[in-house]
Amino acid sequence: MKRIYLIVLAGLLVMTVVGCGTLRGIGDDIKTVGHWITRN
Repeated sequence: MKRIYLIVLAGLLVMTVVGCGTLRGIGDDIKTVGHWITRN
């Protein structure tokens, strides 16, 4: 089960990095994903 969560997390991280082009945008996206993880 943890492996599935890690795969999903890695997929989200890749999508956020690909979805934005600036360093600030990448930092904001990673912070958002971190909030999603800690909230669940």
